Amino acid sequence: MDVVHGSADEVVPLSYGRRYAELLPGGSLTVVDGADHGWSSLAWRRRLFDVLAARLSAES
Repeated sequence: MDVVHGSADEVVPLSYGRRYAELLPGGSLTVVDGADHGWSSLAWRRRLFDVLAARLSAES
């Protein structure tokens, strides 16, 4: 499982995302530079969707 986390998230600290990824069996962490908790820019949302689509493609 891949944890996708924005580096500028002020609601959930990046350290939580790192720790969550460490605890998940086979977990990994993808950090999107500058993204906030709500993925408030179109560029960040596109990056999130790209990461998720790549992950889903790899699983099928």
